Amino acid sequence: MYNKQKIFEQTKDVIPEMGIFESLQYFTKENQFANEKEFVQSFLRIIHDVIFKIYGYEVENIELERTFNLRKYDLPNQRIDIYCTTKQGVSLLIECKNPTNNYGELNLSLGQMMNYQMIIEAIETQVKLILATSRFHFYMAKVMKRFGLEFDVILHNKILTSFLLKTEL
Repeated sequence: MYNKQKIFEQTKDVIPEMGIFESLQYFTKENQFANEKEFVQSFLRIIHDVIFKIYGYEVENIELERTFNLRKYDLPNQRIDIYCTTKQGVSLLIECKNPTNNYGELNLSLGQMMNYQMIIEAIETQVKLILATSRFHFYMAKVMKRFGLEFDVILHNKILTSFLLKTEL
């Protein structure tokens, strides 16, 4: 079972200058973007600072909608919303979501993240997998913990940015 209190405490400590409030209740439909394109554009404006503050990595290059040809690994090709390389030699695979239906789209994103874990196993060892989303539900944390999903979550909407590390769940 995930520790909801620990997650609440973590949100108070992360990126305080970006406006972290008292809980994840701010990640609701009212505070999200009109569409995923608007979400991605907003997220790209802060990506360098956020990645540095969370991981200490300096983003070197950003590629949108990169496709990975995985046929030689007997896997289907996969497209990732944002692919970053860092000066520290770590690549970032970032899937972006701006769900209009909290449960439905977030549930589907869990399957996508499992597919992306297969990409990581096939291509590189120095990769961080990240789900960037404007909405969140603790059900996701429970599923991540239960099935050992290896990705972090960056929460970003019109009023604040926060994150949940897989190690905290």
